[in-house]
Amino acid sequence: MLGQVHKFGGLSLATATRIQKVVDIISRIPKHGTHTIVVSAALGVTDQLKDIIAVDEARTHKLDALRSQQLRLIDELVSELECKQLAFLFLQDFALLRLQLQIGIESEAELVTLGEYWSARLLCSVLNDRGINARVVDPKYFLKIDQQGHFVDEAQSKKYFMNQVQSPFYAIVPGCLAVSTEGSSFTLGRNGSDFSAGLIASLLDAGELHIWTDIEGIRSGDPDFVRNSRLLPYLSYGEAQSFIDNSNGVLHQKTLEPVEKKKISVFIRSALWPDGGKTLISERSSGEGRLGLTGRGPYTSVSIPRQTSIEYIENSELFKSSEIVCLYGPEKLHFLVPRQSGGKLLSQLINALSNLSEEVDVSSHLCQIALIGCEPALTRDSHMQIVHECPFELTTLDNNSGQPLLFFVHEYLARKAMAWLHDRLFKPQRKFAVALVGAGNVGCTLLQQIHEGLEKTYRQYGVIFQVKAIANSRKMLLSNGNLTLDDWRSKDAITSATNLEELTSHMKSFDQHIVIIDTTASHEVADYHRSWVDHGCNVVTANKITCSGPHFRSVLDSAHEKRVKYMFETTVGAGLPILNVAKGLIDSGDEFLEFQAVLSGSLSYLFLEMESGKKFSDTVRDLKIRGFTEPDPREDLAGYDVARKLIILAKQFEVNVGLTDVKLTPVLPYMDERHSIDEFLETCKIYDEHFAALVTQARADNRVLRYVARLTNYGEALVGIESLPHEHCFARLRPADNIVQFVTSRYNSNPLIVQGPGAGLAVTAAGLYSDMLKVAVT
Repeated sequence: MLGQVHKFGGLSLATATRIQKVVDIISRIPKHGTHTIVVSAALGVTDQLKDIIAVDEARTHKLDALRSQQLRLIDELVSELECKQLAFLFLQDFALLRLQLQIGIESEAELVTLGEYWSARLLCSVLNDRGINARVVDPKYFLKIDQQGHFVDEAQSKKYFMNQVQSPFYAIVPGCLAVSTEGSSFTLGRNGSDFSAGLIASLLDAGELHIWTDIEGIRSGDPDFVRNSRLLPYLSYGEAQSFIDNSNGVLHQKTLEPVEKKKISVFIRSALWPDGGKTLISERSSGEGRLGLTGRGPYTSVSIPRQTSIEYIENSELFKSSEIVCLYGPEKLHFLVPRQSGGKLLSQLINALSNLSEEVDVSSHLCQIALIGCEPALTRDSHMQIVHECPFELTTLDNNSGQPLLFFVHEYLARKAMAWLHDRLFKPQRKFAVALVGAGNVGCTLLQQIHEGLEKTYRQYGVIFQVKAIANSRKMLLSNGNLTLDDWRSKDAITSATNLEELTSHMKSFDQHIVIIDTTASHEVADYHRSWVDHGCNVVTANKITCSGPHFRSVLDSAHEKRVKYMFETTVGAGLPILNVAKGLIDSGDEFLEFQAVLSGSLSYLFLEMESGKKFSDTVRDLKIRGFTEPDPREDLAGYDVARKLIILAKQFEVNVGLTDVKLTPVLPYMDERHSIDEFLETCKIYDEHFAALVTQARADNRVLRYVARLTNYGEALVGIESLPHEHCFARLRPADNIVQFVTSRYNSNPLIVQGPGAGLAVTAAGLYSDMLKVAVT
């Protein structure tokens, strides 16, 4: 078994209790093979050493405090014998430190990293006390690297390391220190122990690298700033690097470089909560778009116009400083200098840029907030909208790759701004795999609405609809990506013959919530509704066949059992909330008495157009072209479409009527179904005179014609053409309107009326989209 490398940070080693927890973690590592433990200095020790080295004032007092702190840890953690040996080595280091401070420092790097050596020796002693075979391996003898962070002689380094250990064994390595090609010791910088661990994992071809920190993995926001940040369980090397590059302290900037080359998996875990969540960094992508927000700073920003010579800047040694962050904006070049770098570097930068441009802008007290990851549904315009909406003064900047998007804010507002941005950008994300069955006029309009609404839906609800399948009666297009209307209409689309079994299997393969939309009037498709629900799919339908049939209740019961939604609001009234109002009346305890309604937007339009003088045949053809009718307009003219709507509405009031119970008078007495749709539209001309006479007679009687549905609470159901007086509310309809007049115990003398467009591509598609959102957010 390949050994593992584990790195523990300073917070994990700061107290006796936490060191004992680290030992518990190590004791759970598989016993086979040699494992390496890389340690940082205990929290605060490195800063104390730097302060002692840099400042003469109160040096003796600071040395005594540091000495007491380390001896106390030794005394608390190890046995008497180990304690004496460990204290002796520590006091030797301390004597050397005092001597060099007096006569001159030979290697500041070795003095600054004494804390790592103390942590390594202490942990090694505690492990040995526990009967765990461990030994400190000094990085000065094998971690020899060049300026790029590559081993000078990898084979020799590995040979030395392996000669120091025996399996099973734990090698304890002080982090942060390495040796240059010239043989001098140097530190690896902030979070340098992370880089040490990455180099050692690469050197040993480790099976895994575990980096133990104070938080559980990498999160979508700093948990100190953002209460509801979420764990990111998987990140690719590139995604993780984006977090590292744009934050103050996720990991050392070069940690992943050596392990990525050898495809070593990296786990980011919490030593405080070892059984909690973790982030795995590997070749596997997160599978998400937007990943998180990171913050770093404070900075002083120095900016000059973009037209300045970039070649000069890139070749200048000053601008190669690792402490200066260079950002290439669309109009300006920005150089960020961390405050801890001091005034000298800032002065050098301002002087250098002043020689290049007269327009040098300096802004202090800035913190950077970076949006990591790219969500395709989120446009640059919406980012600017976020900047305008933020209650804290934000500025924004694209670097030249376009990612990540950078926000800048005054340091005193950084915490609040990050929390606000996280709430704004990272609502809990729910992805829905969508299949559209019925890619006709309404279906294609719905596809366009889904695409146009992606950004708003995500922003308001945290919901992402991804269309995985599109089908009509002849062909279907399946995808693992996100299909658009353009994909469906593309000549290059790879389609196959429509097979609903295959489409269902395709949808079930996605580990997401599933929504299947039926915009057909097909009996074959309706027969699949129960199967889809039984398989845990949400169904949104404009198809009235199931909802008006005998099996409707069993489909609803199955949906309830499977905890999915069966949404059918658009089966009556397109986008009007007719069914919702009916349900609300009953749920609130009202008693249904009767209703009368015009439930066909297409037939409403038909009679209004004929009243204005248009021919019956021309109007039917126009309605078909505009998508106001069912795919076959004979369905509308036969009255079956209205009868089914009446039955669906009756079910909301628990009035049990079926299609055979409805006294139905069709608009046309006879329609030959053997004719094609085009042939039928041509034969409509023979009815032009008949309907012209009906309209003329109604006008002479000072009345209008409407196709009306009526239902009483005792089950009397009527559908047919009625002649109504001008003062009737049904006489004042606009083209394509539906209207329902509910009479209940509460709404008796003054009935409740719902009126509005009941046909049309946009309103029907909008009703389906509304049902999709109800599936997603309720």
